[in-house]
Amino acid sequence: MQTPTSVLNVGADVAKDEFVVACSEGSFSTRPLANQRSALQAFLKKLPAGSCIGMESTGIYHELFANLAHKLGFVVFVLNPKDARHYAKGVGMRGKTDRVDAELLARMIAHEHTKLHAWLPPTPEQYEIDQLIKRRAKLSSLRAALGMSLKGVDGFGPVVSAALVNTLERVPLQNSDAFVAFTGLDPRPDDSGHHRGKRRLSKRGPSELRRLLFLAALSAAKTKAWHPL
Repeated sequence: MQTPTSVLNVGADVAKDEFVVACSEGSFSTRPLANQRSALQAFLKKLPAGSCIGMESTGIYHELFANLAHKLGFVVFVLNPKDARHYAKGVGMRGKTDRVDAELLARMIAHEHTKLHAWLPPTPEQYEIDQLIKRRAKLSSLRAALGMSLKGVDGFGPVVSAALVNTLERVPLQNSDAFVAFTGLDPRPDDSGHHRGKRRLSKRGPSELRRLLFLAALSAAKTKAWHPL
């Protein structure tokens, strides 16, 4: 990287394992960087103070670079991917590669930074709230989908549906038998020789989920459809 004499406008195309960085002023060649703290810090320390860095919001993959750049005093822009796509169409960009995207973001920052809002890192409390809201949105969506699939099934209400979604979304279970075992509703044998003892539930899983499923079954057992089972 050459030693620049003025601030630069840098674009970064973000991926899970790698960044591609470009400079609108051409002070360094477009190149890949490992999405690792040491590689990103080494790159940032070679940039002149006050430089502007733009990247798209990509889930969590941009967060390390954005935080490191902000701590070192750079002006950071975390852009909406839709805005970047509209800008690409507006300037007649035809192709799409990581290299092209990084150069486009550098160009966008160079020409539009005065109209953009600089990114500020959230406080730990704000970050936690944001993650909880995202988590809630995902669970609400899954719960609604599960609720639709269970519509008309006696015994299932919003609480049981939410508990099932929360479990099935977090725990990778291969089949229904694995789910029964996970919840502790599997019968535990008590056999020895010719003796066949009484089966009892293993109760090795989450007790609250097991309680909710028991109550759902108890309610369903009182209906005409489920009573025979």
